[in-house]
Amino acid sequence: MLAENKKISDLVVSGDNLKWYSASTGGTQYLGTETLVTRNYYVSQTAGSCTESARTLVAVTINDIPSAPTASSQTFCGTDSKTVSNLSATGSNLKWYSASTGGTLYNGNEALSTGNYYVSQTNNCGESTRTTVAVIVNNTATPTASSQSFCLPDAKKVSNLVATGTGLKWYSASTGGTLYIGTETLTTGTYYVSQTLNSCESARTAVAVTVYNTVCSNC
Repeated sequence: MLAENKKISDLVVSGDNLKWYSASTGGTQYLGTETLVTRNYYVSQTAGSCTESARTLVAVTINDIPSAPTASSQTFCGTDSKTVSNLSATGSNLKWYSASTGGTLYNGNEALSTGNYYVSQTNNCGESTRTTVAVIVNNTATPTASSQSFCLPDAKKVSNLVATGTGLKWYSASTGGTLYIGTETLTTGTYYVSQTLNSCESARTAVAVTVYNTVCSNC
């Protein structure tokens, strides 16, 4: 039974000349206009001129519209390509919106951006008010680096490469590939470097490396 100001007269059972009571015997006979609450009700029937029957117990539960769900602020990395479906809150049948009232109901596939999102929960009685959830998407800039030249006799390592950034990581490819540990000997080719800020790793910058095979003055 839903919380819609229903009355005892709204209760449904099969029988004739129904009478509703507060107890299995004795108790109060209801008029039918009383507002329902969560409790046990008891109903009898009288068929024709026969004696009133014993009473049947009817358990009634009144459900309320749920309170707003609980949720904390959430942080993501821009390179992770997270969507609204990745947001989290504690509640049932969650719905995410662009505004505290009205606004757009998200389908979950929308890419997250920094800002406020609003979440409700729903039960059989209806939809709750919305909880504000602050979302931060950290978009870490790529590091800066120029092409670099070395001489083969110097046996330079990946750790000798230079870029401007924080928490640098060097790779063998623009995506995926091998993460170098830094002790690898440099060869002519392209290396790729990212930086990490606020636990978020950036995309990678391509760095052209030339290793001259002879003693050189321009290394």
